[in-house]
Amino acid sequence: MSLFLETLPPHGEARNERVREVIAAGIDRVTWFSLTMGRVVLQVSSDWLKIGGARIPMTAANAQLAVDSLDAVLPTPAIVAAIEAAARACDGLVPFDAWPHYSDNSQLERSTILWREANIARRLAGRTPPIVAGAVKDVVLAPFMPAGRVVIFGGLDSQGKRIQPVYPIPGGAPGHGDYFDQGYAGGTRAVRDACLLDGRPAMVADLLSRGMLGGPVARTRYETAPATKPSAPASPAAPRALRTGDSGPAVRELQRLLSLAGWHTRADGVFGAITLAAVKAFQLEHGLEVDGLAGKDTMAALRAAAADAPPDTEPAFYLASAPLPLGDAERVAVFGSFDWVHAPREGEPGAIKILGNWVRENIVTVTIPQLVNVKGCPSGRVTCHRLAVPTFQRFFAAVEKAGKMSLVLTWDGCWNPRLVRGGSSLSNHSWGVDFDINAQWNARGRPGPTAGAHGSVAELVPIAVASGLGWGGNWGTPDAMHFGALRA
Repeated sequence: MSLFLETLPPHGEARNERVREVIAAGIDRVTWFSLTMGRVVLQVSSDWLKIGGARIPMTAANAQLAVDSLDAVLPTPAIVAAIEAAARACDGLVPFDAWPHYSDNSQLERSTILWREANIARRLAGRTPPIVAGAVKDVVLAPFMPAGRVVIFGGLDSQGKRIQPVYPIPGGAPGHGDYFDQGYAGGTRAVRDACLLDGRPAMVADLLSRGMLGGPVARTRYETAPATKPSAPASPAAPRALRTGDSGPAVRELQRLLSLAGWHTRADGVFGAITLAAVKAFQLEHGLEVDGLAGKDTMAALRAAAADAPPDTEPAFYLASAPLPLGDAERVAVFGSFDWVHAPREGEPGAIKILGNWVRENIVTVTIPQLVNVKGCPSGRVTCHRLAVPTFQRFFAAVEKAGKMSLVLTWDGCWNPRLVRGGSSLSNHSWGVDFDINAQWNARGRPGPTAGAHGSVAELVPIAVASGLGWGGNWGTPDAMHFGALRA
């Protein structure tokens, strides 16, 4: 049993508040899966969101806070159906069979949620498919979304039958109130708002309004706080600091100021993980308390910094549409797996040793002529996975053709078999399909410099995407130096 699930309060407001606290602190790491729906390429969470290692059911309000923290939106039924088709294709569909039926709140007890988790694990039988779907009812956006209610899209049984289609339905039963957190069967899946339409940057919320991806929907968000009745005017109070989960014009103005002050973000009006990283980076740079809250002092410093920008400066908004480097399961599927043992060495406590013939069969050293005399790679010799070579060559040739090689200031490595810094999982670099450039100016956890600033990689990202690379700058913890091959 997960530690969080062991301490989860009973169904009710205490549980909801505990879930909100953990969402604010950071949910479990999300692996993203590239999903193609016609002309659109989406990034969807490979599983339902987890807290403390478990798929914790949430109210619609808490589900909205969770996806807000990832700069994401909730799916539509059409998106869920496409996810299920992808899961079936890669043996990741878990049938919605043999679930117990309840007529009371016993379905909301911790023991029932634990049973649900154990049953999913048993059905996966130790496999880790790149995407999992089927056995959980999803909180969704839909054309019909009654106020104060949550819309649910049920899973599939082993015969392909939908267990509880979209609910509620127009003219039917009123459906579940948002106080109902979906018990044993409910889950939250995230869809990154940034996507590609015909290969060009787009936003899921905009596409939904245009009738794509299962839209138009009644609205693109659930309320995250109950509405309050107007009260008599009170004495003036200090404005509340903006924080993760907030949305609206005030957040959009914050994002505009951050971008003018030199920190990448995007003006979508939602205070998510990217905006939080930008606020913390700005606070650190200006000697403010690094709490991630955009309060009076932070906003005053932002306005002062924005006022110092040249009059013709345009906000350089975050390149949120760039796809992410492959997740662990996708990378294994494309580039293979290997056995390894921990083998720390001086200067690299997380070093590993890859066993068997995998290195000999897959890792090669090639010359990338554009990298000759670049700091960190004076000979232009790069050690990487043999299947990544064409993508790397294509990228650097395109950078040279665009006259932008002068922007590649340093080469900071590719193949490096090791664990994630300070962690126990394998680093992406262990496969030799991801590389770092301009690391000095693009420290992990901080948004990189804006386009035109010294050390920026922003101008290179569109070329990278066109060449078949993903970009780590859009991870929840930004890593703008990091690029990775998406295909062999």
